[in-house]
Amino acid sequence: MPTFPERVLEAYHRWRAQAEAHGFTPAQLPGDDALKLAAQDAQALNNPAAPQALKVWGGPLQRIRLMVATGFEEATRQPLEPAMFTPNLPGGVWPTPQGQQPPAQQIPHPQAPNHQPAAPQPPAQPQPQPPRRGADTMVDDILGLSDKRRAVEPTPLTQGLDDGSMWPAGNPQVGTAGPIPRATLRATPAPQPVLPADPATHPLPEAAQVAAPQPAQPAAPAMPAQPTQPAAPAAPAMPVAPPEALPTPSAEGAGAVVLPAAEDPAVAGLARPMDDVIVDHDLVASAAPAEEDTDVVRTVAADLRDYVETDFARLVMFGDSAPKPLADAVVEAVVQSDGSVLVRWEAPEPAAGVVRLYRVVSEEEEFDRDPDSGEHRATTVGTHWVDEDEFTTALRFYQVWAHEGATEAQARTTPPRFVGEAWIIRPVEDMTLTVAGREIKGQWSPLEGTTRVAVFAAKERDRRVHSPRNEISLNEANQQGFIFSPPQRGVNWKFVARRIVNLRGFDRYSLMSDVDMIAVPAEVHAVDIAVDTTALGDETLFDVSWDNPSSGEVRIYRTNVAPDDGVTGRTVDVRFLEDFGLPQENWVNDLTRGENSCRVSWPEDWYSIFLTPVTVVGEKCQVGRSYSSVRVGEVTNAALFERVTHQVATFGWPRNALEVAAYFVSQDPYTGSTSEEHLTTIDRETYDARGGMRLKLNDRGKIKLLPSKYYNNEKILGEPALLDYHGVTRMKYSIFGRGGAVCVAIAALRPEHTERRFTLRIQRGRLPLEAGDGLEVNVRQITHGAPHSEFLPGLIVDQLGPDQPTTYWEIDPRMLTKAGPNAFLRLFPLDLEDASGRAIALEDPPVAYLHLRRLRDIIAASAHAQAGEDS
Repeated sequence: MPTFPERVLEAYHRWRAQAEAHGFTPAQLPGDDALKLAAQDAQALNNPAAPQALKVWGGPLQRIRLMVATGFEEATRQPLEPAMFTPNLPGGVWPTPQGQQPPAQQIPHPQAPNHQPAAPQPPAQPQPQPPRRGADTMVDDILGLSDKRRAVEPTPLTQGLDDGSMWPAGNPQVGTAGPIPRATLRATPAPQPVLPADPATHPLPEAAQVAAPQPAQPAAPAMPAQPTQPAAPAAPAMPVAPPEALPTPSAEGAGAVVLPAAEDPAVAGLARPMDDVIVDHDLVASAAPAEEDTDVVRTVAADLRDYVETDFARLVMFGDSAPKPLADAVVEAVVQSDGSVLVRWEAPEPAAGVVRLYRVVSEEEEFDRDPDSGEHRATTVGTHWVDEDEFTTALRFYQVWAHEGATEAQARTTPPRFVGEAWIIRPVEDMTLTVAGREIKGQWSPLEGTTRVAVFAAKERDRRVHSPRNEISLNEANQQGFIFSPPQRGVNWKFVARRIVNLRGFDRYSLMSDVDMIAVPAEVHAVDIAVDTTALGDETLFDVSWDNPSSGEVRIYRTNVAPDDGVTGRTVDVRFLEDFGLPQENWVNDLTRGENSCRVSWPEDWYSIFLTPVTVVGEKCQVGRSYSSVRVGEVTNAALFERVTHQVATFGWPRNALEVAAYFVSQDPYTGSTSEEHLTTIDRETYDARGGMRLKLNDRGKIKLLPSKYYNNEKILGEPALLDYHGVTRMKYSIFGRGGAVCVAIAALRPEHTERRFTLRIQRGRLPLEAGDGLEVNVRQITHGAPHSEFLPGLIVDQLGPDQPTTYWEIDPRMLTKAGPNAFLRLFPLDLEDASGRAIALEDPPVAYLHLRRLRDIIAASAHAQAGEDS
């Protein structure tokens, strides 16, 4: 398997081959040694002492390296976008081998030889770069820039990212989960698009009018604006790949003032097709100036159409007819001040006379790039739609698709074109902190769709909580909380959390939660319980013991669900225990108060149990850690069905079971002892998908089905169920040609000395399906080459074996001729099971050998072989 530098070097070579196809000469491109240096050391692309060719092409080479590192290596095998072939030439001229700059007019443009040379211009002064905000550490490590990263203290506008993020969320806003009142959401103002400047009032700098166009770093594109009349561009001084048609004037034409993509704060919240562009994720979505937006955008009712998903043509995935995504289209989703989600998009205007319908689909999880994979939400002719439905998970994923045609009716019959996708990730908003003993426990409501929650802890005097060095529970998913043992007690600790959702193979991040703080007392005494389990017949008993505190009493509560999150380790009023899932009727040692032990039974209809100690002093109490246990229900309605090549066991899934294992139980006929052989294990999801448990059985015996569940690193077993298996007799047949005739032979996998009866059927146009389907074919038995009888219906055998049979049957050729070439033969056993209940399975040969057109070839081949033997 090639190493990472080798893969990068191969991608560099592919890029150079495309650059030569665009008109660049080998002298203008990096050589093999330079590319090898850049592949092995990412710092070479930023080293002032690097070869001139790496300085000129540093931007495209960095993007190629990033594509390989982030899983988009396959994109380098396709035609790359024009920006990948735009060199970085200060002053618009190529450097000499010694690094000096010759006059711009000395370098001709290979694609425009008739252009007049541009007048010499002084080199453009380099502009100071702003500090990197919310550094993307993993991308920096890939590009070798980690030593140049500068830390920036967070501000209210940069709480959506931190130095620990690799791919910031394409949309920094959040949704609700639910249902949750929208007033609890923190809405972030949507980034504003970069509008084209008026050349009359905002003329371009003189140096920009003669310098060659500089390639923008790959980032989410700015919101396209209405095109203006471009000014005449200056004669370029180097070859540039022909640009695609864009709705917004590019840097080569006058009228657009656009920040470099890697530093443009206005586009950070936009999402677009990931295979259209390699996004520089080192952007800070909240870097745009905050504006107080009190206006709430609503859906334009006149733009909506009442079509449903079945009114539209389906997506064409492959072939020449597969439509391409809308070029340079962008989609974003933002949370408004009332909690609704504004989904808006920008796309090039359709051609004259073309009607475009937009479809908005969404789901509470990531889904395939297909409008039929999500829920159809709206059809509109506008460029925005407002989602007012409450959230139910951590994520709401949106896609926008376009249908085009001369009319709306025609547009609905054309395959959809992908416009873009965006998402809303809800941050952690309901964190609660408790202290129990030497541990701090943080809890929040778990939300479906969360990949992980990153938690950061710092002491009160620390300014920045969400520093990478402050992250805790790194190896835990932290879906609904965390446990942290602070290294120092007697101080206040503050915590923030950040929800992570994996989308398209990359981690996307929500905004940071609000800072929560808790005081850790110097001394905390908790009551723990010790539990011993005793099985008494069908009853399970728990002997619970504890050390009584110096004051107060210990209550034991028995519940079938865990107490509410956040109550463990907290000191609360006794009267509020029921609100936390510990009602008075579940107090089990109320009749033995003052003792330090009690016996608790496990109710028969409970499949989980929680024993929770509560220390009570006066009107206050403290809830201790619960002891829990689970058990598994039994298999019900078990049945075994025979198939041709395997068996299928079906049963009612046991309650609380994680999986069910099957064992083959055999008995020694001499000693009477039994042995078990594990056959397979299946979980609930696989069982439902397959419609049962598939088995491969050969001998008679019993099948034991054993349910189980893992809990607290222990395997909990349920009651087994037994099935009787009588076995199956497996046979097969073949059709072959001999001496110009078509013959049938039968064989068994094991020697058989029982009389078996079969019928050969023929059916025109399809295979016969059962023993009574079609017309019965006459055959005659042949043993050692000699026929025994005339052609008669039915086949009767009294012994079979796995060896080459000496007895076979010749098919009446008259019936084959009468049936025609488009008929099929098939052999069936007349008895489906023998006297002992053992099933009979007959395996067919390949279908091609059952078709009469194929059989004619068999006859011709056998006749030719027979003629050769006779000669």
